[in-house]
Amino acid sequence: MKKEELRSRLFGTWQLVSSVMRREDGEIRDQLGHEPSGFLNYPAEGYVRAVLGARNRPALATNDTGIPTGAEFASEISSFLTSCGLFTVDAFGQAVTHVVEVCLFPNWVGHSENKTVHFVGEQLTLLTDSRRMNTFGKFAPRSAAGQNAEWNNSIDYIHREA
Repeated sequence: MKKEELRSRLFGTWQLVSSVMRREDGEIRDQLGHEPSGFLNYPAEGYVRAVLGARNRPALATNDTGIPTGAEFASEISSFLTSCGLFTVDAFGQAVTHVVEVCLFPNWVGHSENKTVHFVGEQLTLLTDSRRMNTFGKFAPRSAAGQNAEWNNSIDYIHREA
């Protein structure tokens, strides 16, 4: 696929279907639960927006966003992610890079996330570059060859019409 073809195919809003991590030994972890909720948006101006979370997150004890308990805050952070920033596609039309400018997880701000892109019909799958993948608070180990030694991160979306 050519660069401009990939860019135009990404345009629009994508609804989250799954967000899983797969170990080389076959173990699978649903990052945001069995039925995650969320959207990824690639508009023409070149900024990607992602809002992803577990579908049935428990309500907080208060409606005041400024005073959740420490345990509530930790639970919410571990089951929700939002980020925004510029996106570019590679010259070969096989990958997209998200340059994180705003993120719920501040450690990611200023970093780029390289994602291999696959389309099957109206489904989009993004595979995260193993060098940038975060596995529950720890960076995934890499082999001597620089490849992901343990986890593969796959996020699936379906195209959503307005």
